[in-house]
Amino acid sequence: MAGSADSAEPVRIVRLSPDRLDDLLPLVAAYQRYYRQRGIDEQRNRDFFAALISAPEQGVQHLAYRDGVACGYSTLYFTRCSVRARRIATLYDLFVAEAARGCGVGRRLIEHAARHAADLGYRDLEWITESDNRRAQALYDSLGAKRG
Repeated sequence: MAGSADSAEPVRIVRLSPDRLDDLLPLVAAYQRYYRQRGIDEQRNRDFFAALISAPEQGVQHLAYRDGVACGYSTLYFTRCSVRARRIATLYDLFVAEAARGCGVGRRLIEHAARHAADLGYRDLEWITESDNRRAQALYDSLGAKRG
């Protein structure tokens, strides 16, 4: 895979960069299938996520590599909350390939996103997922993230 990370450690988290976009796209397509999206368009996904790489003030994506293979990703978006009069970091996407689930990849991605948001001055990390995705909700809650 393009831009594969070395396997010196079991899970390695890196920020998405243009040379890693080809590693991300199959994961995005699997994520979209999970959420029952139709008409998945690789070029549209490529354009959408490439634009995010060049606009870090809007958000950031991180890729997880395990044994040199991209196996998960997260998307963190930055916005504002009028009610609380503060900036908010929202963990909008979290996906781990089926073969890597249960190995701590999701936890590492969330922890990394929370550190990244904190480093940028965001006090809270909120998350969004489907109401019936209990496994993801339990993971987020165990790490102290707040529901968006």
